Parts: sequence; C-alpha cells; structure tokens
Amino acid sequence: MAANKANDPWLQVFMAATTVTVAEIDGQVVGVLLATPPPNIARQLGDTAERINPGSGRQALASIVLRLVRLSAVAVSPAYQHTGIAKALISRGVENYRRAGYIAMYGQFESSRQLAPFYEKLGFQVCGAGEDLDFGDVFGPPLTIGPHPGEQLFRIQLR
Repeated sequence: MAANKANDPWLQVFMAATTVTVAEIDGQVVGVLLATPPPNIARQLGDTAERINPGSGRQALASIVLRLVRLSAVAVSPAYQHTGIAKALISRGVENYRRAGYIAMYGQFESSRQLAPFYEKLGFQVCGAGEDLDFGDVFGPPLTIGPHPGEQLFRIQLR
C-alpha cells in the first residue's frame, strides 16, 4: 500500500507544492502557516483530464497547483496572539506565492470567529457567510468553491 501512495502523481504534486512557514521568537516557534494546493479541486481536475486524455492528469494537476493555493491553516501561540504574527505569516505567504507566479490564494474561516475585517485589511476579498467563491475571472471557465457549513471563504489575487 505504501508503495502505491509513493507513486501517486497527485500526492507527489501536492507535497511538492505544500509550504509551511514558521515564526520564531528566541528560538521558540510561536506561529505557523500552512499553504497547500486546493486538494479537492486539483484532484477532480486531474482525474477529469485523465479520463478525457489518458496521461494528461499529472499535467492538469500541475497547471492548477501552480496557479491556485489554499491558505490551509494559521496558528499563533496564545501568548503571542494580537501581536502581528498572524499578519506577518500571511503577508509572507502571499508574497512568496506571488513571487513564485501563482495567480490566487484562498482560504476559509468559521463565521463565528468574525475574521472578515482581519483578512480585508490584508487585501483579501471576503465572501458573506455561506457564499460561494468564484474563480471564473481568474481561470476562464467557471471554477466555484463552496464553503463548509458555518464558514466564510476569502481570496486574494496574486498577479
């Protein structure tokens, strides 16, 4: 089973495009940002491309993975919250992916946490609670992402 997963082109592309950014103070990790390819979207597009044109799935995966990134997690140690660490981590992530040629970054948060103003100050567009996020203006064909129940989506253009 492990050998099959190691040869899975989706897993290889996913892992190669995943980044972890760490904030340290005095050698202690106080914050972390995890950015990944959009797991469900990329896999679906790769599988669809593979069905239509066998052998093209990995190329389709690579094309979406190299254009769209998901801000999967941001965490800051409670003692260091509200000190600008989350802002610095996200700003660094945005800049790194912008320099790498990505087109857009998106993510989601629980609506009850009321983080819309925070992300808006960082330049993100925030959808209302339960609203879909449309990337048709970025990718051409319609590409819509729906939030999980009780969550809001946000995005930023990187180029």
